[in-house]
Amino acid sequence: MHWFGRARLFVLTLICLFWTGLIFVGHFFPSAPFISTPWRGEQGFEDLLRREGRKTAPPPDFVFLGLDQSTLELTAYSAEELQGNRALQLLAERPFPWSREVWALLLDRLFGAGARLVVW
Repeated sequence: MHWFGRARLFVLTLICLFWTGLIFVGHFFPSAPFISTPWRGEQGFEDLLRREGRKTAPPPDFVFLGLDQSTLELTAYSAEELQGNRALQLLAERPFPWSREVWALLLDRLFGAGARLVVW
């Protein structure tokens, strides 16, 4: 490589390192003078967008499923319910993360209920 190409690559590397370092200083040292001012402005703008931005309702055919602590502990189910359901038996056998059979049974139930797409 010609010396000019190497020098240009070196200068580009230095510029990238400088700006990356400046961003890290602004993030990890919010009390640093001058650097923290644009960083606080950026955070304020993000807060404004989240607070005042467009609040679009999700499409009515979307369903969001969540796992809470009672799902992980299975405290809401009786012994009879656990015996009658293979997925609940697998959930009771092992703590989270569950086996692939649990996820396969969940997918079967979701697609059986009419889901066309499932995203993890």
